[in-house]
Amino acid sequence: MGAAKITTFITALPVDVRVEFEARQDEAQSEKSMIWKALEASSDESFNGTVVEVYSGDCLGVYDEDKKIVTRLNLAGVKAPNMGGNQEQEPWAIESKEFLINACIGKKVSCKVEFKRTTQNGFKLAFSTIVIKGETDNLSFKVIEAGFGQFVNPRDNEPELS
Repeated sequence: MGAAKITTFITALPVDVRVEFEARQDEAQSEKSMIWKALEASSDESFNGTVVEVYSGDCLGVYDEDKKIVTRLNLAGVKAPNMGGNQEQEPWAIESKEFLINACIGKKVSCKVEFKRTTQNGFKLAFSTIVIKGETDNLSFKVIEAGFGQFVNPRDNEPELS
C-alpha cells in the first residue's frame, strides 16, 4: 500500500469505488507508507494573519495573529522564478517578487496549509493556499494569472490541492 496516488481520473469512477480509493490513500498517508514517507499532511492547519514579508514570487511571511509568530509559507501549486541563493537568479524573479509585494504586503489573509515537505537539506517547507480577506482568488492563482509563475502539479507523494 502507498505505491500510487489518486489523480483527477477518479472523478469518472463510481462513488463507492472513489470512496474506497480515497480511504486506502488516506490510510497510506497516515502510515507514511512508500511514496508518502516524506509527506507531512497538515490540511487541518488553518490560520488568519497579516502578510509582513515577501521572500520571492511564491514565498512569503505571514504573522499568525493567534500564535504571535511569523510563519514562512510557500504558495501551493505555483512555481515562480528563482531569486538566487544557491542557484543563479532566474529572469523575472525580481518582478515576480515585486508583484507579490504589491498584491499582499500588509494585507489580512486566511491561510490553509495544504501539505509540508522536508527537503534533502532538512528544511521544512509549508505549502499553503492563501486568500486575501474580502477576495475570492488565492494568491497562487493571482501570480499565475499575472504571468509571474507557472502551475505545478503536486508530486506523486503530495495530496491534490483544495
